Amino acid sequence: AGAPIPYENIGQLTDSGFDMKLGYATNHTGFNWFADFVFSYYDNVINEMGEAQNGEELEHLNRTGNSVSAIYGYETDGYFESESDIQSSPQQTFGTPRVGDLKYVDLNNDNIIDSRDITVIGNYLGNMDMGMRLGFVWKNLDVETFIQGQFNRDINLAGNPLAQPFIHGNAVNEITEENDFPTLTLSNMNNYQSSSYWVRNGDFVKVRNLEVGYSIPGKNLSRMNITQMRFFVRGVNVLTFSNWKYTDPEFTNIGYPPVKSYLLGVNVNF
Repeated sequence: AGAPIPYENIGQLTDSGFDMKLGYATNHTGFNWFADFVFSYYDNVINEMGEAQNGEELEHLNRTGNSVSAIYGYETDGYFESESDIQSSPQQTFGTPRVGDLKYVDLNNDNIIDSRDITVIGNYLGNMDMGMRLGFVWKNLDVETFIQGQFNRDINLAGNPLAQPFIHGNAVNEITEENDFPTLTLSNMNNYQSSSYWVRNGDFVKVRNLEVGYSIPGKNLSRMNITQMRFFVRGVNVLTFSNWKYTDPEFTNIGYPPVKSYLLGVNVNF
């Protein structure tokens, strides 16, 4: 009848991975410290998704066998260095290429760069997570911090306004100061296809929380019928370590990123 094929629950996915936790704490008089470490690794593979399998020179188009979170796009092969380079290269179908534009790889060898040359270029979900909780108590002073990291994670800037100066009225920012940034344009979308050029390392390690506290000795509080008084300073999203320097690595678009904040407080028990 020419009706579209309905959705069916036929997908098959294999998930694998492991989690681990290690911890240690002392229980001495005077100085005590503790440390907890958690780590997880996971992966997934699409076994079946009702996909018509491509063979031979189009095998790279198959999504079966890849991760659910795979990033797809074109592999880049440098830049067009001259007009003769443009003429001798496969035809790109995203606009008239210019010297300095990105050059894409012709994966199916038909001398045309189009949707049949798309392949896996990254993965937007990091498959390794790490967390550490560290701290100590010495007399009336206590310190605690939580550190979290994520690895094997890619950032895809394709379609991101941060990476498209002049397009749709977007502004120029420091990303365009990169030495190998492609030619700027007002309308040509050749450079802004999803490609390996726009995939960046999104790994990060963050000091999520850092708290320093001091408890007033109980003998100084008994006259006020207070059993415990503790002053503290707490920092949230204190430090971030990442190769990605333009925005917060967990928020790479235009908008409101995770907030860095500091709090000063007191806990009083009667």
